[in-house]
Amino acid sequence: MIRIVVCTIACSFIPIVTANCQSSIDLYGRLPHIINYQFCETAVTYSQAASFGLTYRYKKFFNDFGAYVASDNHYGYYCYFGHPVVEKPLSHRIFAMNIFGEVAYVPKQQEQFQTWVKMVGVSPVFVVPIDHGALAIAITCGAAFSNEVSLTTRIIFNYSLPIINGKK
Repeated sequence: MIRIVVCTIACSFIPIVTANCQSSIDLYGRLPHIINYQFCETAVTYSQAASFGLTYRYKKFFNDFGAYVASDNHYGYYCYFGHPVVEKPLSHRIFAMNIFGEVAYVPKQQEQFQTWVKMVGVSPVFVVPIDHGALAIAITCGAAFSNEVSLTTRIIFNYSLPIINGKK
């Protein structure tokens, strides 16, 4: 009970802290298409998912906290973080090349054990700002590790809606 009260009070200060610095919070929805290549088993798997969560941005660093549900009804939670290495404005669009890391937790489901998946990689992103938020297409490529190493590639369709914008 004490944890809930402390977390609630701490969360109530987020808008105040965010408004006074170069940070922002966005609500997002994503539709990733995931292709994994398992090195040990020489197997390729494909899955689709729907994902939602919050993005916290400080200057150019970003940190996403979200949940997903895959097409095979598996679900999980993740923290995706990174920083753009290259960012280039193109008239009314933005191109960025990000380096990223991700930690995902998949709870025990059906015949699977709970697992933690760690991933690092690069991601070119094409962003189109619109009246209420931004649309983006990202292609991520990285190495993932849980019990074995795999090459993971994703094509992600993203919509972000700003909730809190701090000072620029």
